Amino acid sequence: MPQEDVDFKIINENWSYFKLKDGTIIRGRVVVRKIVKRGVDKLGYPLYDINYTNVFSAKVPEDLLREPGREPITLTKEDIECEFNYPNEVEVVKENIQRYETEDGYIIEIKLVPLKVLRLKKANRFGEPIYVIHSQVLVNVRRQEQN
Repeated sequence: MPQEDVDFKIINENWSYFKLKDGTIIRGRVVVRKIVKRGVDKLGYPLYDINYTNVFSAKVPEDLLREPGREPITLTKEDIECEFNYPNEVEVVKENIQRYETEDGYIIEIKLVPLKVLRLKKANRFGEPIYVIHSQVLVNVRRQEQN
């Protein structure tokens, strides 16, 4: 089967919120850019190749603010100030399962999980510590419910 672009409608692409042990609130979501159908599995489910990007931002407690950074950001182990690991040091505050409806009758559900968050010694232009987030995206494809 040749590959086929699949159009989709966004049902929910809201932020999920996570709280780090340092009090920082991280919000994240997945932005789906393209869905390509590469075939069908033995159970009849489509084999989708999903092109996406993860987007994060941080709300930092005032006591963590520092002098705004101006230099280019590099990442070495010496730049790491501390590390937060899921689930013990990264608390789920509000989880949103993102949903997309495909033109071929399926619902794609996506869950974003920040597995490791590194706080760097460096600051961004707002004086907030820079966070590097290692995340995993869980995807489920299900048939649309017929009414």
